[in-house]
Amino acid sequence: MMHLTCTNMTVETIDHALAKCKEFGVKNILALRGDPPAGEEKWTSCEGGFEYASDLVKYIKEKHGDEFCIAVAGYPETHLEAESAEADIKHLKTKVDAGADLVITQLFYDTDLYLDYVKRANEAGVSVPIIPGIMPIQNYNGFKRMTSLCKTSVPQAITDAIDPIGEDEMKVKEFGVEHCAEMCQKLMDAGVNFLHFYTLNLEKTVVAVIDRLNIAKRQKKYPFNAREGESVRPIFWANKQKSYIAKTNDWDEFPNGRWGVSRSAAFGDMGDYPSMNKRGKPSKEKLLKLWGEPKTENDIGALIIKYIEGKIKKLPWSEQSVQGETSTIKGPLVDLNSNRIFTLNSQPSCNCLSSTDPVFGWGPEGGYIYQKAYLEFLIPAEIVDKLIEYLSQFPSISYQAMNAAGEQKANVTADDVNAVTWGVFTA
Repeated sequence: MMHLTCTNMTVETIDHALAKCKEFGVKNILALRGDPPAGEEKWTSCEGGFEYASDLVKYIKEKHGDEFCIAVAGYPETHLEAESAEADIKHLKTKVDAGADLVITQLFYDTDLYLDYVKRANEAGVSVPIIPGIMPIQNYNGFKRMTSLCKTSVPQAITDAIDPIGEDEMKVKEFGVEHCAEMCQKLMDAGVNFLHFYTLNLEKTVVAVIDRLNIAKRQKKYPFNAREGESVRPIFWANKQKSYIAKTNDWDEFPNGRWGVSRSAAFGDMGDYPSMNKRGKPSKEKLLKLWGEPKTENDIGALIIKYIEGKIKKLPWSEQSVQGETSTIKGPLVDLNSNRIFTLNSQPSCNCLSSTDPVFGWGPEGGYIYQKAYLEFLIPAEIVDKLIEYLSQFPSISYQAMNAAGEQKANVTADDVNAVTWGVFTA
């Protein structure tokens, strides 16, 4: 399904994209207004572009008729910019009246909200399928962060169940499968015929949900089975020797342990999914109130120290509060930032702690956690050589320093490998 937004897209750009879709046999389009352009707080249309998703839908229909199946977004908990829930439904109907063939919703965890949304939409005259967007709970920190970003309602029963097991990633995944399967079953019992899963590139939990629901066996015919006259097949069949699922089947489901899945290489940066963020980007005024306007090196150090001490909850490069383990090295970090060494990321060491340790633990129970201490920081150029001279007293410490021009000073080579966090678990 080709995603098209109105953000920075002129009519000519849209025409080019649709022509390419037609050329390659892509029949499905998800038409969105999109998020504000990078660096902008409010959404505005570009010159020669479209103002709303409904304008984009109408244009595609007028230009190409029934050539494409067009999907649009729906918001069971109301779009952030809508004046009211009623106004949001009116906007949805406008998109459908413009020619949308189906609706895919924002994620939700309260099925009653979705069912009520469908009911209200149907009563307003929206008759196309409204497919629920479902995001299984894969990881405690990722779940908390995503629901916070999206301002998603979380039933108290989920909170009560997941908070006590948040440090055990395996139990969280097991709960996520069980809860998602129950949620999907409730939707299907209510007459829902289609389910759309947000996998964030980790499909194992979704596959487990499908197995739990026993719905895979019900599928008798896939749209890509046909050979005669076929115009579209999954990309990896044509261009790759192995399918995406085959290539990622052995991926570690806990690739970065305590940091949470939002920083996993498998998930990528959550910033890649801005349309999930109902909160939008903080305004300049809010950021100035939070951080002030640091003008000197001392101001910068003081700001980071506030974060380390928990007086502010985020920094431009860290959207989450300081991890609990940082308290074990808080004193040295404060000293560093008081002396023109501005820390960006750090980790204390630990040796063979239980995976259920309340501070350092991650992964399934019964395992053991190991960490090497490390520190990442910004430092004025004039004291780099002095620091390197000091570090020469400690040959076990490896370091790399780089300036904006890409010039490096290091006591390691490009081939060196240094694991800083790992766990040992039973098979």
